[in-house]
Amino acid sequence: LAELEPVNVFGESALILDAPRNATARLIKHSELLRIEKNLLKEILQKDVDAANALMNLQLRRSRPIKEDHIEVFSRQAKDGSRITILKNIKHDKYFQFPDEGLYIWQHLDGQTSLNELSLRFYSNYGSFNPENISSFIINLFCSGFIKLDTYQTSYDISYQKLPWWSNAIAKVRKAMEFKIAFKNVGPWLTYIFNRYIWVCYTKPVQIIFAIITILGFATFLKHLPVTINYLAASNQKWALFFLANFIVGFTVPLHELAHAFTTKYYGRGVICFGLGWMWIFPFAYCDTSDMWLASSRQRLWVDLAGVYLNAILAGITSLVTVFTIHVYPELTTFLILFLLASYLMIFGNLNMAIELDGYYA
Repeated sequence: LAELEPVNVFGESALILDAPRNATARLIKHSELLRIEKNLLKEILQKDVDAANALMNLQLRRSRPIKEDHIEVFSRQAKDGSRITILKNIKHDKYFQFPDEGLYIWQHLDGQTSLNELSLRFYSNYGSFNPENISSFIINLFCSGFIKLDTYQTSYDISYQKLPWWSNAIAKVRKAMEFKIAFKNVGPWLTYIFNRYIWVCYTKPVQIIFAIITILGFATFLKHLPVTINYLAASNQKWALFFLANFIVGFTVPLHELAHAFTTKYYGRGVICFGLGWMWIFPFAYCDTSDMWLASSRQRLWVDLAGVYLNAILAGITSLVTVFTIHVYPELTTFLILFLLASYLMIFGNLNMAIELDGYYA
């Protein structure tokens, strides 16, 4: 398979994998060898991070990655004209995308080519020799479940690193304060509801009505806001109304996510799962619309905006209701304006491009 020059290592795979050796070593000249038993190697790797990482890189360079089964390959063109390849694991509903250079690497993951050989072929084809980037790409594919790396089916974790106590404490607190539960196989249910009822919302006449409601509603909110502030200042129940309004806004979150889901269905793509949970003290909902990665950037943008657009429509309807309540039911109007204020803050907050918790699947 190879001729090793000093200083080098061989036979480590058998110890790490706890399996028989897959090759025979033969000396061709006088050499000095250091024999390391399995228990000693394990102790070294768990105590010395540099040694563990070095051995991981060595294992990776000698590995011969092979593609997993059930992988579909799609291609689309980016705005700059370059080609983007998207992998879909149809068994686990996972996606992975990369540029044209990544496709060359993917095509050579045949279980026969080592990373050392692949790095040389990549250099010959692209004029760039960067085995570290190729190794990182391979590891990402492996961790995402798109390739097999037999050398990483270890009997213990060689990437063990001891973290400081405070880092472990923060991780445990965060894990305790975050929770989510996913409901899979929701695709047929969503498809049925969309085809039976929701499709009409995506017709042009209804969309025009929604746009008018959204614009008029926001204008009405701005018009009534000063009057409502005066009502609020004089109210003895302002704090109760404030918390009640924010509580009711929380119930619109699942509707927000359903808007993402139904817009995905409108474009003929699948919804992998729908979920609920909480983050710290705040409840949230989410839907996995990763299948939109196979769609155009324009379609993905509309899926991202669908949630806030639904919130804007609901806020517009609520705002128009205040036209009939402002002079008759001041307390109710105050509550509705507080609901609108919380809704519009959520809308503008979700439009923040830096936010990581809305539209992150599409």
